[in-house]
Amino acid sequence: ASDVYKRQVFNKVMGYNPDELAELGAPLTQAGWLFLPAWAVHFLSIGALGAGLTSINAGVIGMPREIFAQSRDGMMPSLFQHVTKKQKTPIWAILAVFPPVMVLLLFNLGEDFYGFLAVGALLLTNITIAFACMKLPKIYPDDYERSPFKISRGWLTFISWAAVVTSGIFIVLILLDKQNLIIGAI
Repeated sequence: ASDVYKRQVFNKVMGYNPDELAELGAPLTQAGWLFLPAWAVHFLSIGALGAGLTSINAGVIGMPREIFAQSRDGMMPSLFQHVTKKQKTPIWAILAVFPPVMVLLLFNLGEDFYGFLAVGALLLTNITIAFACMKLPKIYPDDYERSPFKISRGWLTFISWAAVVTSGIFIVLILLDKQNLIIGAI
């Protein structure tokens, strides 16, 4: 009922069919062209570009740190905990993330692909954190026991596996939805 109400309000107020807008290739800008002046549509496009770059930037900056920390805690290969002598930079963790991202950015694969890349990176991060959570009681048993907010090991395992499975399902759904986009990019 709520969806029907929203669609009716959208149709009456805006005069446009939301189903038609959903089929647009770049719905934000294409919808904007229907009722906004050109300068506002360009402003929307810049905002969308900024949001995409922010998402990719957050993933690219955060993921090496996550890899380094998990390696240092024994949850990932020890190679990733190596730091350079002079700058103390976790070089192998950075090299595991930045070169593949740079290569993908150089191909100019379109905003849909980069949106998929940002969401996929966040889901993969979620999966690695879930696996790390399952190992926490074994690696840091004293800290786990002293924790002010403690989830039983059974529930921690269940919640972590639920995160892995749901993130995996979303990744599969994205891949199925965007298979032509991904195959075309390769």
